[in-house]
Amino acid sequence: MIPDSVLTKLANLDTPTVCNVIELFEVRPRHAGYVRDAGIRCNYPSLLPIVGYAATAVARSTFAPVLLLIWVLITQFLPPVVVVLPFFALFRQLGLADTKIGLVWINLSIVLPYSIWMIKGFVDALPSEIEQAALIDGANEYQSLRYNTIPLLMPSIITAAVFSFILVWNEFLFALILTRQEARALTIGFLSNNIATGIR
Repeated sequence: MIPDSVLTKLANLDTPTVCNVIELFEVRPRHAGYVRDAGIRCNYPSLLPIVGYAATAVARSTFAPVLLLIWVLITQFLPPVVVVLPFFALFRQLGLADTKIGLVWINLSIVLPYSIWMIKGFVDALPSEIEQAALIDGANEYQSLRYNTIPLLMPSIITAAVFSFILVWNEFLFALILTRQEARALTIGFLSNNIATGIR
């Protein structure tokens, strides 16, 4: 490392260019699959309004045992490396290994419990009298949820969408183990590209 006092002039910086980005998508056609993978990963947060209904059902139900909810929470504490091999064996038997649908299922299994638990905390804070007032005014249960509860839950749904997008975008281990060529994920593609060509 050269100390600053030795330098007599600034180093010449290369002219900024986007040639590497153009080469990434023109010269290397396999990267088109990575764009599709990025699109799939970006669509997970769009499922969260539906998750809002599930979280409301869990929060308002009288038959859901507390022990079951605690077990769902405990599964989120397990490191992914503990469950990756059982998932791999299961996906091989079901024919879902190295498929996009398999990757979608694994990402949903990561995102959905977390999102339902997160939104459930917001549902618990809402008074149930809001839904009961809508039922008294003539709305059915779906209309009460659709027009009263879900709009009030939108801040929590947006928060869960941001966190679920970050979880899915950064997911690496399952994509590394469960995909090879056909369903290669974006993160694995970047890793293999760096190994094959080096970082420039």
